[in-house]
Amino acid sequence: MSSFSSFSSLPLNQSIADVLERRSFHQMTPVQQETLPHSLDGRDVLAKARTGSGKTLAFLLPVFNKLELNQYSPQAIILCPTRELAEQVAQEARVVGQVMGNVKVLAVYGGVPIRHHIQSLEHGAHIIVGTPGRVKDLLARQQLDFSQITFRVLDEVDRMLDLGFHDDVAEIFSAITTPVQTLMFSATLPAAVETLASRFLRQPLKCEISAPELAQPQISEVAYHVGTLSKLQALKALLTTCQPTSAIIFCNRRIHVAEVVDELSNAGFSVQGLDGGMEQAKRNEVIIRFSAKALQILVATDVAARGLDIEQVDHVFNYSVSEEVESHIHRIGRTARGDAEGTAITLYDDNELAHLNKIEAFREKQFVKKSAQSLTFQPKNVSQPAYTCLVLSAGKKSKIRPGDIVGALTNDAAIQADDIGNIKVVSNASYVAVKTRSAKRAMAHFREGKIKGKKVRCKKLT
Repeated sequence: MSSFSSFSSLPLNQSIADVLERRSFHQMTPVQQETLPHSLDGRDVLAKARTGSGKTLAFLLPVFNKLELNQYSPQAIILCPTRELAEQVAQEARVVGQVMGNVKVLAVYGGVPIRHHIQSLEHGAHIIVGTPGRVKDLLARQQLDFSQITFRVLDEVDRMLDLGFHDDVAEIFSAITTPVQTLMFSATLPAAVETLASRFLRQPLKCEISAPELAQPQISEVAYHVGTLSKLQALKALLTTCQPTSAIIFCNRRIHVAEVVDELSNAGFSVQGLDGGMEQAKRNEVIIRFSAKALQILVATDVAARGLDIEQVDHVFNYSVSEEVESHIHRIGRTARGDAEGTAITLYDDNELAHLNKIEAFREKQFVKKSAQSLTFQPKNVSQPAYTCLVLSAGKKSKIRPGDIVGALTNDAAIQADDIGNIKVVSNASYVAVKTRSAKRAMAHFREGKIKGKKVRCKKLT
């Protein structure tokens, strides 16, 4: 471990130091402590550290430290495997950049008309965060200028360099002809991926933050053998036995996602699926509802759920045993974020024992195994979310802030502050979670009242 521990020990420019101070970031996490002294000095990095360990800041700080603000051509390209992760990284970059002046971070990904990205690029950008498909499209249309690129970053490198993305990454990187520093980060790093990564790296620092250096997530993990029950019967029985407030169900195939959503919805559960074919606006709304605790159960494949960063997910269910050990680790890492506790439940049948055994062998740890045979579905235990999510037709472009919404609800609509949950304000809309008991009053107020003198439309997000 390096002797550095405080951000103040690093050669950061004053603007970045001010950002870290404002966010009360003083001590580096292990992955930041290991990589930043080297990446700030210009060295390539290949780092492995679990989700939630501070990897995003570890690759953003070197980028911002060398950013030329008066140069509006892209200076860094950050590639992510999913739209959600790209947006998440872009948002974190905007937070870091907001104190530095007019820093423009542009997120580009599918599900959004490409003309919107082309129009944004006409005004210039310092940092591009995107998915490989959309970045390739923009390059093919000669809408991306890589002549000033000095950083290239792969987030979730295990996915970026698997069979689905390797060729795209190679094609994108081949468009960069300037001297460039490469940073790669991931929660898992199989040997085959490390070999692929080495082709893009120049004498890199290789860093793996081992388990003893990280606080272990407090996950209670159990594997249930379904026996003569169907997977759907076992899943419904477990949901009404465990009664999670917030749960993600992982499936190996998109067709299974649809089957699970249909079955649970028909049984009265608050459930929705995440599908890679969804339009981005719809995907965003599903994630917003789930984050706001206005949706209890999210069903997704590994790809569709990649990049999700949602706090307080108390249960993860593996409807299908993951065929890849790394994917299993990513799945269960969706619960027990930070200091929270969580539960991970895996359903398996006899045909999946080989995959289960492979996970056990890799982790050198056996599952606690139980039988689902005696469990039964209990309809009376199917509950509904405590919150309802409302969407308002005004957002940042109308100068709306979260405080304006809270004021309208507490002062004008006489709704208790405890009944107001998450609030998310985007360009042209605002999303507010309100306890279901106060949802009608909130909607009535917005229909008759105003926010900052502006009339808004309001509807339930369903």
